[in-house]
This record gives sequence, structure tokens and C-alpha cells, in this order.
Amino acid sequence: MFIYTPFFLLYFMYDIKYIVYFIDIVATILAYILYFVPTKRRKIAIYNIALVFPDIQEKRLNEILFKSMKVSCINFINGIFGRCLDKTNHIKTIDFKIPKQFIEDTNKHNIVLVCHHGGIFYGGRCFGRFFDKNVTIVIKKKYPVTNLLYYKKYYKITFLEKKKGVFKKLLLSKDPVVILTCDQRGYDNSQKIIFLNQSCDFHYGPAVLAQRTNRKIWFIEFLYDFETMRQTWKLTSVSELLEENCSVTEVTQKIADIFTESIFKNPENYFWLHNRFKSSGV
Repeated sequence: MFIYTPFFLLYFMYDIKYIVYFIDIVATILAYILYFVPTKRRKIAIYNIALVFPDIQEKRLNEILFKSMKVSCINFINGIFGRCLDKTNHIKTIDFKIPKQFIEDTNKHNIVLVCHHGGIFYGGRCFGRFFDKNVTIVIKKKYPVTNLLYYKKYYKITFLEKKKGVFKKLLLSKDPVVILTCDQRGYDNSQKIIFLNQSCDFHYGPAVLAQRTNRKIWFIEFLYDFETMRQTWKLTSVSELLEENCSVTEVTQKIADIFTESIFKNPENYFWLHNRFKSSGV
């Protein structure tokens, strides 16, 4: 098992503060490189921030830009060293409580757990250690290194690649929780959704899955504190905020609204580097 683990990080395994400091230092260095080098990703991030916050001052834009890059780098590092971190007490840097209603909904209906690319979303792999039931997470693509970073069945979490046939698997899944990251571009152009005050494509999958399987929808928000270097996970019931007999489009819009509110409150935590709004000329 240790052949998959970066040996140099093992020296830091016995004290969590060294792991956190190490990750913070490396992420800061990488973020400065991304911040100052005029890459395409940097231009996209600036475009996105300015589009969503049209009246933003340059100083504030640069602050969001740098911190967003830093939290993205922390996600990158956590992804690479996933197995190693989970052999430590790194989980203790996450503040997380599971509401009683979440447990009740899980037992009675099963759950679709939605999230956006904010905070340390790669930390979602730890969910199975907080929640002692089977969980399925849909990931965008499995790279060759994926099997080195994660187990096929990892702390009761199963990873499914987002490709043809995956939705059928989700419909048939008996796992109490299915986690979907759904803030990037969707594939249904028939109905636009307002997200971050922009009319755009959005993933309808969570709403359709909930409608067809009677699962309840919850939102998990990942927040990173740049000063304390701690994470906070917060669960919010989306289903409780919906009126009866909502259409798939109405449910999807509600998810987008909740995401928008979350991102507006903590824009530094969001992944602005993705070409979400199909910007041209960058």
C-alpha cells in the first residue's frame, strides 16, 4: 500500500499542523505562479469574476482571484496526496455535523447530495468516514492516476465516471447517498437557468434523479478558512425549500439559486478558473 504514497510526506504524518502548514505553503507558491503568469486560465478567471461582479473594484477582484487560485491549488494537492492524507488525522481539520433531518431523509427516501466547485471539494472523499453508510460519487473522468489516489471502494464510497450509461446506474443505485457536483455546464439547451446572475446551461441530473427515485435533495457546502486553515462542511435541505409538484426546471433553478447565494457569500472559495460561461477572446 505504501508504494502509492509520496514518501516525503510521510515525515509529516504524526502532527496534523505540519501537514496543514506544508499544504498551505505549497499552495501559496503555486497560487502566486498562477496569479502572475498570464495564462489562459488566469484570463478566464478574471473574465468570470468581472462578469459576475460587474462593479467590483480591481483590488477586490485581485483578492478573489488569488485566494480562489490558492484554494484550487489546495484541492489539487489534496487530490494528489489523497491516500496519504487519509492515513493521518487530517480529517480533524474539518468541522462537520450531520443534521438529524439528513439522517431521517436518508433512512426514508435516500438522498441526492449536490455541491458546487467551492472550498476543498476534493475533501468530499472523507464523507464516508463521517457518514457510516454507502455513498456513490460521480467524478468527471478517471485518469490513470486515479486508481493510485483512491480505492475502488473507499471508506464505503464508490466512484463512478461521468460517461454514457452512468445515469442509468444512478437510477438503479441503492446507495443511501449519491453525490453530484453540478455547477458546470449542462447538456440540455432547451431551458436556460439563471446561475450567478447569468443565463446559462445547467445540469438537470439531480432534479431528474430525485424525481424518478423519490430521493430528497440536500446541498453540501465546503468552506475553507484561509486564516485558521480549517474546513467547514454545512448541509442544507433543498427539498424543504421547494413547493409541492415543482417541475424539473424549477428544482434545478432552486439548486442554482442556493449555489449562487453560497458563492456570493464566499467568492474566494469558488473555482473561477473554469470556462463556465464560454467566454471568447481569452
